[in-house]
Amino acid sequence: MANLNSLPEKDKDFVMKAYKLAERYHRGQGRDEGGPYIIHCLRITNNLIEKLGMKKREVLAAALLHDTIEDTKLTLNKVEEIFGRKVALIVADLTREHEGDTEGNKYQRKLRKHKGIIRSDKDTGAIKTLDCLDNVRSWALIPESHPSRSKFKRWFKEAETMYIPLAETVNSKIVDEMRKALEKAKS
Repeated sequence: MANLNSLPEKDKDFVMKAYKLAERYHRGQGRDEGGPYIIHCLRITNNLIEKLGMKKREVLAAALLHDTIEDTKLTLNKVEEIFGRKVALIVADLTREHEGDTEGNKYQRKLRKHKGIIRSDKDTGAIKTLDCLDNVRSWALIPESHPSRSKFKRWFKEAETMYIPLAETVNSKIVDEMRKALEKAKS
């Protein structure tokens, strides 16, 4: 989190508080490519600072917490209580409901959520874009024997129809990085 040194002390403390909460709730969770889940959240936050020059503490905190509601027992009320309404709203916009999810309807549910993200503020779109970039990059690292490989066809379609168009609204360099990562995952 060396990039946090570019922030004022009070903002740095705010973001570190979000990191500690995210790390606590994601503790014990792993990514399909291996490694602790929190690394994904850190990469997104780091990319917000490095690639987009993001300095807003609420956006950086939301990036760290973006999957906690979806994947852990943390509640939006708790996020709002600790970090305020702005962080809670961004996290809510990024949270997808799992209820009723089947492999057959996931694409349609994600597409509906994606359309909402495109209509939301630029900060939410930036986090989601960098979340997608990190996910696409990780696909090439998932072991051949991992069950997630059976989802690649759907994931590739999502990247082409949702992630790349979203990235086009955020930053052209990220679009290029995403296309390269997608080609690497497909090979």
